[in-house]
Amino acid sequence: SSGRSLLLPLPLPLRLLVLASLVFHVLLIDVHNPKDTVQLETLELPPGCVRRAVAGDFMRYHYNGSLMDGTLFDSSHDYGDPQEATLGANKVIEGLDTGLQGMCVGERWQLVVPPHLAHGESGGEGRLPAAPGPHPPALRSPASLSSPRGAGCAAAARLPGGGG
Repeated sequence: SSGRSLLLPLPLPLRLLVLASLVFHVLLIDVHNPKDTVQLETLELPPGCVRRAVAGDFMRYHYNGSLMDGTLFDSSHDYGDPQEATLGANKVIEGLDTGLQGMCVGERWQLVVPPHLAHGESGGEGRLPAAPGPHPPALRSPASLSSPRGAGCAAAARLPGGGG
């Protein structure tokens, strides 16, 4: 063939280099960085916050979990009672566990949890839509913290703007 005749006059190392050249046409579907961390925004801070939650604390909290486009996928309000967890005990997704540390009773935060600290590609046991690419979208999860006795927080109230 004509391609073969063009390669034969080249020295062997150059012929191998030409034969090993690859061309890729790529459409990037999704991207995230494993170094991304949980982002938080304080929506409401009660006066007199003197103690913040730390790893090992038992806490009760309400939340609404949504995708970045606002699509709700889960809410503690659907279960009637606040969610309960011990921080640092691997009972909730890593991003939520990390994000809840530092909250005061009655405080409301919005957490943005990157995919690798959320449900990953598993989609949270079918609660999230299938990942369009190698990684699902980040999660936006407003949370409010209530005390173990329910004091200091309107535990059944939804967060402003459709949050939890």
